[in-house]
Amino acid sequence: MKNIKKILAAAAAAMTVASFGTLNAFAAKKNYSFSVTTSQNSGVAFSAGNAKSDDEQTAYIVTQKGNIGSGDSFWMCSCSSANVSNRVTNWKKITSNSATYTVDYFTWRGKNTTNYLCADTDKYQVSVEGYWYS
Repeated sequence: MKNIKKILAAAAAAMTVASFGTLNAFAAKKNYSFSVTTSQNSGVAFSAGNAKSDDEQTAYIVTQKGNIGSGDSFWMCSCSSANVSNRVTNWKKITSNSATYTVDYFTWRGKNTTNYLCADTDKYQVSVEGYWYS
């Protein structure tokens, strides 16, 4: 009976220690707020950099509020710098003020690489806020 208690205690301790390693497996959450218009910077804006905390090759973009309308031509993507020519995902059309979008990286982006969320409007002034996981 004493051996079983020791084994169970050791197993519980090992599981606790192992769970600490999984805390860093989640992607870094970064808030963003964009107000883009075609008359400024050709309708393009960038978020602050967001360092990846994992090797997952998908970014998650969450919109929480904004003025995105059905007639808007509003897009987001991830870039390796604050420059559209350094895009590392395809453009994703954003159609809702409250939704989650996924974009897959077409260029490998590993842990600790910094990415920038890019917003682009081809019509109208668009404002949107939310967060993303690079």
